[in-house]
Amino acid sequence: MNHVRFCNRLAVPASTLKCAASLFVIALAVQLQGCDYVQKLASTQGNARQILPTIRTDAGIAGRSALTLAEGLCVVMHFPPSTTPGPPVDGSQLPTAEVIELQKREMRLLPYGNVTTFNCVTFALADELQLEPTDWIEPFPRASTFYTDPAQTALDSAFGLVTEFATANCNWDELEHDPQILHGDVICYRQQVGDHGVIVHMGRICDSQEKHGVLSKIGVGPIIETSMAYCAETFRSDHVSIYRPLAKNP
Repeated sequence: MNHVRFCNRLAVPASTLKCAASLFVIALAVQLQGCDYVQKLASTQGNARQILPTIRTDAGIAGRSALTLAEGLCVVMHFPPSTTPGPPVDGSQLPTAEVIELQKREMRLLPYGNVTTFNCVTFALADELQLEPTDWIEPFPRASTFYTDPAQTALDSAFGLVTEFATANCNWDELEHDPQILHGDVICYRQQVGDHGVIVHMGRICDSQEKHGVLSKIGVGPIIETSMAYCAETFRSDHVSIYRPLAKNP
């Protein structure tokens, strides 16, 4: 059975991606109950981050908190540490000490590549949301997030869409030199499931040798440096979106 390893903690059957679409249907069924709870949280005055009840997951008991963002509630998971990350996969490389030193001010979690308690979404959104290595942002709706979509809520709240394109017949060489894409942009890889584009990977654009590359975290594994095309192929993405922090938009 083919497996895809992406934003989730575990490798999952590729067919499981189809279940993501059904989550949107389930979300409608529980919308009244879920929205009531979410609205109560969002209307609570006080700290920007609120503590939610813990929940049992396949990784053990996980904590939860919530950020109230412009476009809604963003539920953040807090998983216990996992096993030590393995080496980067073929075709990628670990960022050098020089790259880490140069980029850590813009990518605050870059020095924490060996920490297993955050994923690619957290890495990509950390600077704008002030996320920590103990924060895990789910890539699509789950029961644990009250069937809200934390990743998309965060993107809609703190980022603006720059461009999007299908990966089929894509000229990656041109994209790696596209002036419309800037260093520090967020790159979001999606796989179309029914009418919905499910996030399978996220990273930050990192310019190197006068072309756009990608820095991203592989599941609970290391942060790696790759090409834009490599991530699309590895995570079987058929659609890519580029976002830019609102603070950087003219």
